[in-house]
Order: sequence, then C-alpha cells, then structure tokens
Amino acid sequence: MTLDEMCMMAARYSDRYDEFEKTLDGGDSQDPEDWYEDDAMHYFRVFRDAINEAHREVSRLQAQPDVYTRVQVGEDGLVDLSTLTPAVYQVKDVFVENRTSSTAYVFDTKYMLKMQTAKQGDYVVVYYHYIPDDLELLDDSPVFTEAVVDPMVYVSLAVARMWQSEKKMEFFSYWYNQYREHLRNVRSSMLSSAKRRIPRRLFR
Repeated sequence: MTLDEMCMMAARYSDRYDEFEKTLDGGDSQDPEDWYEDDAMHYFRVFRDAINEAHREVSRLQAQPDVYTRVQVGEDGLVDLSTLTPAVYQVKDVFVENRTSSTAYVFDTKYMLKMQTAKQGDYVVVYYHYIPDDLELLDDSPVFTEAVVDPMVYVSLAVARMWQSEKKMEFFSYWYNQYREHLRNVRSSMLSSAKRRIPRRLFR
C-alpha cells in the first residue's frame, strides 16, 4: 500500500475524507505539494509523519530489515559505517568476502569498525540491521510486505496523531491503543513464523 493510499485510509477513519480531497492537478508528479494545499496539506503532513513514525518503530523493534554490504577495508584496518547506504542501525556480523565465515572485528568508535584479521584493501561483507528511509512521495511504500506488516499499523497511528493534533484525547487514546495492538500482532506473527521456519544454510 502506498503512502497516498494509507493517508486516504487514515482520512476515512478520522472522518476527514472531504477535507483531504486533492485540490490541485499534479499530473504525473508524485510530490504531494503538487496535489494538496491548505487544510488537505496539513492533514497530509500529520498522516505522513505518523506513518513514518510507525514505519521506523516497526523497523527498530519488530521486523528489523537487514542487508549484506560488501565494503573495502581502509587504512589501519578500519571500516567506516557512516558511508554505508542504507544507514547502519545495528551491526549483526561481518564476513569474509565470499561469506563462508565470519571475521573478527571490534568497534573503534560508534561508526568505525576495526578489523582484527582483514587488512587494508581486503573486502569484507557487513551484515546489518537498517532503518529505512522515510516515505515522502505519494507512491512510496513501506519496505515490508503487507503479509509481514498490516498497513493498519501505520494507519492507526496516523489517525491517532490526527486526533491528538486536535486535542481530542479520547479518540487519540482509542486509536493509539489500536496501534499498540497492531504492533504486538506484528511481533507475534514474526515469532510464530520463526518457529515454523526450516533453518537454511547461510552459504551455498
């Protein structure tokens, strides 16, 4: 589900659908500035920011997207994590170039790994958990499939933040509780699938 579709859903659940109608014709543009103005733009920003808040929280605590990135060891055996894309949130392991075994490392600083055996010019593979970029354009979608994370995780927080922005705390509390419940369901389903999963060898 795209950012635009999730915002539309949040507008329906918060009874703001009429105010959220697109008032401009952006043509082929996916920039919300080309489609929304005035009150609609205000609601879009509230919804978008909340959806991204939920997207980041799911990424940090629940589904934890990860990636393998091949990097060259620099001077003094250092690997600069700040240069990696997407940005590193947590290093899970470091492998030799062909990923047949782990290689030893220590943190020299928060964003710098010092390799214990790999030398300058060698290549290693950093395996790490990352936080995905924020959704900004109308057709942007979360990194997780809907089978992994129900879009209601994002939508329920968007509705909650809209009511909070209008100081209607009773509605905010209801929708925020819905959001926490959806988050727990994500965690529960991740744990259940991990128990059912047949372990695969890391290397082929």
